[in-house]
Order: sequence, then C-alpha cells, then structure tokens
Amino acid sequence: QWHNKGMSQVLEIGYLLAATTQIFRSGMAAGLSAAQIAPKTSMCLALPANLFDGIAKCRAVRRCWAGLITALGLDADSYRLELQSMPSLRMFSLVDVDVNILRTTTALLGGAIGGADIMTAHAHDELSGASPMGRRLARMQQIMMIEEAGLGRSLDAAGGAAFIEARSDAMAQSAWATF
Repeated sequence: QWHNKGMSQVLEIGYLLAATTQIFRSGMAAGLSAAQIAPKTSMCLALPANLFDGIAKCRAVRRCWAGLITALGLDADSYRLELQSMPSLRMFSLVDVDVNILRTTTALLGGAIGGADIMTAHAHDELSGASPMGRRLARMQQIMMIEEAGLGRSLDAAGGAAFIEARSDAMAQSAWATF
C-alpha cells in the first residue's frame, strides 16, 4: 500500500523493516522471544513493471531481513521470511487497460524469479472495477507462472547473475541506510 501511495522502492523496504522492528519490539515487550515472533512474520511488497527492479527488490528484502534477524541474535538461515508480492497499482493505466496484463505479467515474473513465496495478481481492469474476466485472467497469470513455467521449482533463478546481485546489493544497502 505504501508503494502505491508514492513511496520509492528503497523507502518501501526501509518502512517494512521499521514496521517489522516495531512488531518485534512489541512482541518482546509482551514476553515473547524473537525466536517465537520471527517464524510468524511476513512482508508484502509491491512489484514494479521493471522486471529487474522486481527481482532486485525481492532479493533486497530478503537480505535486509537477514540483517534484522542477525541483529536479534538469530540465525537467518533458520528463520526464512515469508514474502508476498503483488503488482504495483501505481503502474496501471485507465486508458489502455489491456496493456496492464503485460505489466502484471512482467511484475509477477520479477517476483517469481526474485524468490517471492506468494504472488497475488490484480485484474487488469482493477482501477475501473475488476470484471469477472479480469479476475480470471489474473488467476490464470499466476497459475501459468507457477505450474506451466515451473518458476516455483527453482531454488534461486537469479542467483549468481552479477547484474542482479549488484542491483540487489545496492537496493538492500540503500534500504538498510534508510531504515
């Protein structure tokens, strides 16, 4: 929701880290341990139309989560973040709604390659009131990526790509500095 209200990608990640930190603080003040809170924590972020930014954004969130978990004295490998992603509504158009199908597909692909655990698509006509056909197409986009393309079966589709690694590192470092 914050991205759709105008936050940049870096600010959105920084805000997610701040909100998550507050959840940990509140839970720990109530007597819960960080180890009890971490497995029940998830984040949701908006995916841009730019494929590479979407991949880097998901990977940057995971790196920042690892930094947060490590700062709490926990092993980041033992407490994996559940990451939900959805296409940004900010990139949708009211003028040519059919092109929103391509924007959504590119955004979801970025989330899938970036390692999102849950992807939620919006109907291409969401801004004008999602039609039954629009909702059906959104569901089919998700199913095609998961089942037919096999994106859910890859452990780290973008791992090792120097361009993606550098972009993810830069975004994570900027978000951590913002946090």
